[in-house]
Amino acid sequence: QVLTTVLDKENVEGFASIVLRLAAKSGTAMTQEQVLLSYQWLEHIAMYGNQALSNPTFAKNFLQGINRALAKNTYLTGQFLTVVDIAAYHALYPLIERLSFVEQELFMNVCRWSKHIQAQPRVLFTVESRFGFHPDSRRVVVVVFNNFYKKIVVLFRFWCFKNKVKIEILSEFFLLF
Repeated sequence: QVLTTVLDKENVEGFASIVLRLAAKSGTAMTQEQVLLSYQWLEHIAMYGNQALSNPTFAKNFLQGINRALAKNTYLTGQFLTVVDIAAYHALYPLIERLSFVEQELFMNVCRWSKHIQAQPRVLFTVESRFGFHPDSRRVVVVVFNNFYKKIVVLFRFWCFKNKVKIEILSEFFLLF
């Protein structure tokens, strides 16, 4: 089933198309190469993420490909954090969380990337119901650069560390994962 939403009274189909349309609407500037890499990564993660979650052998192959790409770059599309990293982080978090110590060594670039995202100065929230554990137990990135990222934030229920307030928001974007 293809993910569909309405943006500016126009139907937009596909996870990557929706995310990148929101990024463009927010004024996020991207080179042609970044746009193409973004489509590639978002579609790859949307297509294979669920299978990786349910099949440990497939998960290792899936993470190996991402690990190889991250050996050359700090982030998925280059040297700067983009919406692709935010979306990929939310999709890959359950896989990364399950890695043993030995596997973390094998996928050191993926783990480094994950830690880079978690170390962003504006990390304020934890996942509550998204991954099925208590809100105080894990941190998840939410980088609020502009309205686009706020729309990405609207995908989960969060616990705000700063104010100790539960924030419940609903959207359809990450129901694929």
